[in-house]
Amino acid sequence: MINNTKENREALWKRLSDEVDRRGGDGAEFVKAMKEQYALFDNSVVVWLAKLYDPDIGGFYFSNSARDTESAEYKGVTYKLLPDIESTNQAVGFLELVGFLEEDEYSRLPEDMKAKIAEFVRSLQNPDDGYFYHPQWGKNITDNRRGRDLMWAESLSNTIGFSFDYPTATERLAEVTEKIKSGSSAECDIPEYLRSKEAFIEYLDSFDWNKNAYFAGNKIAAQTDLIKAVGLDGVCVEYLNGIQNSETGFWGEGVDYAAINGHMKISCFYEYSGNVLPNAEKAVDSILKCILDDTDVETVCWQFNAWFSIRNVLSNLRKFGGEEGAKLADSISAKALKQGPESIRANIRKVAKFKKPDGSCSYLQSRSSVTSQGAFVSIPELNEGD
Repeated sequence: MINNTKENREALWKRLSDEVDRRGGDGAEFVKAMKEQYALFDNSVVVWLAKLYDPDIGGFYFSNSARDTESAEYKGVTYKLLPDIESTNQAVGFLELVGFLEEDEYSRLPEDMKAKIAEFVRSLQNPDDGYFYHPQWGKNITDNRRGRDLMWAESLSNTIGFSFDYPTATERLAEVTEKIKSGSSAECDIPEYLRSKEAFIEYLDSFDWNKNAYFAGNKIAAQTDLIKAVGLDGVCVEYLNGIQNSETGFWGEGVDYAAINGHMKISCFYEYSGNVLPNAEKAVDSILKCILDDTDVETVCWQFNAWFSIRNVLSNLRKFGGEEGAKLADSISAKALKQGPESIRANIRKVAKFKKPDGSCSYLQSRSSVTSQGAFVSIPELNEGD
């Protein structure tokens, strides 16, 4: 487990301060701001998290209200509340993030807990298509919900260490892509819009990239493997390059969080497909401007998306930009670092609005979200963490 003594913590803060100084920033002020950020949280959030676990089912609930309520009604729809895969994956990962476990140290989790989580996740897999369906939601769910549950189930399999009874949808997609590569695509169920360059461009044209780049980017990023398999990733990159705002580095109108949200998803496509992001420095400049502004962020994810977009830019340049890309990434990072203390304090002001008295945080400022990716997860209109 992590050495969380006061002496070790101070040694790590000193190490961070020295590294910031080495990179041209103000180490002392940077660490001071980071300590202010850490002060937002205390041990109460861990107690809150622990109470969301259901040892009989082997999963974590989304919120206190989900744990304490069997069923609820929202806008005339009655629904059940049970643990779910995404909440379980987030809870397990949280143990590492807050320092209970070192990276990849999940073997230290209690054996009965690991066994119950594995049993819970495996029980949700459908043998016909390899996806994972919850009894409270059934199969009538959004593509995003289905895809995320698949991703988190596979993540828990790797983290906890268990296998599935049937091939997952991801493994079945891999078989399809291999058939496509070998010229046997006629045997595969490929969407019509991926059967030709013209059909794919028509599909891309159907999205509103100016006003809802997040939705469009999410659709494309989720299909990266298939787009690559049919050889249309180059077409997609050319299309996206052509509609990007070269002055802001964003897709869509304005320099705001909506544009950042779109950039986050679209940059994931560039990252997954192995292509260099254009106008990378302009994008980070735009993101840093938004981080410092006085926007009253609507969801806590807006802040995450801003920082994650910067991470995508730097990772992309270093992986696929060659020597020049690596130099540009270092330059962008140095610029962001000098703004670091100010950015961190702006982040604190925005994130603090989501904190609850029990130490948790909510998706929206004044309440939890009743749905997650279109599926019911809590009681409506409650000011609780999730």
